[in-house]
Amino acid sequence: MFGGCIYLSYKLFSFTHTFKFAPAECVGPFVLLTLLAITHCVISRFGYNGATKDNLKHILWFQMGLAGHMICEIAIGIWSIILNRKAAVTSTVMITDSFNSFISDNYHKSSWESLQQELQCCGIDHPNDYKILNPSSGFIPTACCETDPCTRLFQHGCKDLTIQSVKKLLLDITFISFGSALFMMLGIVCFCYLRKAIKQQTKAEISEKRRAPGEASRMTK
Repeated sequence: MFGGCIYLSYKLFSFTHTFKFAPAECVGPFVLLTLLAITHCVISRFGYNGATKDNLKHILWFQMGLAGHMICEIAIGIWSIILNRKAAVTSTVMITDSFNSFISDNYHKSSWESLQQELQCCGIDHPNDYKILNPSSGFIPTACCETDPCTRLFQHGCKDLTIQSVKKLLLDITFISFGSALFMMLGIVCFCYLRKAIKQQTKAEISEKRRAPGEASRMTK
């Protein structure tokens, strides 16, 4: 789980400007997944103590913690699927409004320059968006240039590439959540067998201790 969170953190911080145009709620599953990874380290101590010290109480607590984590991870996976379906509409509105503000009032200039360089895109759907929305100047920023000097422009629009990036992030969260939940379930099953083995071993040791005095008394006779 920690490995998955590190991978998602890398994607978020490597493409910071891309995810500026993602709905804020899309980051929610990532935050919850990170918190679960941290709490999993805490409950793992119970599993370690239970396995090394044959502590049935700690094993039970660990299993309960795993069950709670498994339910939360399944919920995060389902939430990510729901957000994935909404991402296209919400991101399109955010990108369009931001681009219009950039053209008319020069707002979000640094964000758009960074976005176009990160994704190697230009405009919302294509480079002509600059000429359509601002026909008087038709100025296209250098961030859209594929070569230096600027003889070729990036031909792909930023909208589709941004939506693809957001959907890919949510899909990764879904796979990591469901994958972690599967491992949690396997962990619960394994510790069930461990509890059973410890109980059987404890019963055998008690039986041997009870038999030992009787055998000793027979030998003395």
